[in-house]
Amino acid sequence: MNHAAFRVAPFYAVELNRLANERERRGLPVIHMEVGQPSAGAPRRAVEIGHRALAELPQGYWESGALAERIAGHYRERHGLAVDPERVVLTMGASAAIVLVLSTLFRRDARVALPRPGYPAHRNVLHALGLEPVELDCGAETRFQPTAAMVAALDPAPAALILTSPSNPTGTMLDAAEQKSIAAVCRARGIRILSDETYHGITFGKPAHSMLEAEPDAIVVNTFSKYWCMTGW
Repeated sequence: MNHAAFRVAPFYAVELNRLANERERRGLPVIHMEVGQPSAGAPRRAVEIGHRALAELPQGYWESGALAERIAGHYRERHGLAVDPERVVLTMGASAAIVLVLSTLFRRDARVALPRPGYPAHRNVLHALGLEPVELDCGAETRFQPTAAMVAALDPAPAALILTSPSNPTGTMLDAAEQKSIAAVCRARGIRILSDETYHGITFGKPAHSMLEAEPDAIVVNTFSKYWCMTGW
């Protein structure tokens, strides 16, 4: 896929969204994957607790040590990882987390590698923050994911590498062996890894591996919005 084709891809997403909404208006079934829109409501228990919090608790500025501990527990149960709750930073959505990471860890004009095709907002945020996207052409031969060899070939080495597994928009995943190979190259070359794991709960067959399994110092972004159907929470 060439640069021109990829840069107009968001317009196709708008058209797909329009077609999906038209189909829905005709009473036909639609799963809104074109915009990452969950098709179910939030878990009943979460809704019950939300109601109680709104009715009974003070509504000031918010932080939750208990939630950070539970997220650390999730990574222990799901991935066998010992994550210190103090490493967990809570933000209003994954997009805010990505902006926070990129704006605080990297100087202006730093080079950040990312796969193409990939999530358009990653590239847009880099441009908005004055960072330089270094796009890795990923084709069918690598299942539209970057490889350790691609990262090793970058000259000069970028400051960071953004990975998305499962990928938006292709849906493909990096297996554990390739994650370890990429992590080894990044460690040797001083490249920080930002792993967008927003789609971890939407997998079929093989489970998704967290980049933290391969690189304990990776920065992982995850969210409740997709697989717990809690967009806006």
